[in-house]
Amino acid sequence: MVIIANIERQFLLPSDLRDIHYYFGRHRKTGALITHLEIQLSLAVGVALLVLVTHFFTVVLPIWQKEKVGTALNYLPWVVAVFGIGFWAAAKRKASDRYKTFLNNSPGKAIDDSGINHGPGHPIDVI
Repeated sequence: MVIIANIERQFLLPSDLRDIHYYFGRHRKTGALITHLEIQLSLAVGVALLVLVTHFFTVVLPIWQKEKVGTALNYLPWVVAVFGIGFWAAAKRKASDRYKTFLNNSPGKAIDDSGINHGPGHPIDVI
């Protein structure tokens, strides 16, 4: 998206921010998810929580009520969830660093976008 916006800035006029679309005026802030990725993340978290809650009530809780101890296999989904969260956090941090580096190295041509309200659909860093 940054590359496309930088190319659009070469050919479009500041008036095109209103006449065509305002997205090329400024880059999205670091870490801002595109809507369809935000939906996918919400779905993944929802499914993971559903699986973990179901597992807790059908496997873990009965073990704690009877035996007090289970096998390592009984807790495997929870271990995987912890590692998954760690992997996701590391990947998010890496992607954020790459995006910041890209913006620093290729900020694109400056466009006067004063008077444009970018809103929640295209969140920007407020300077």
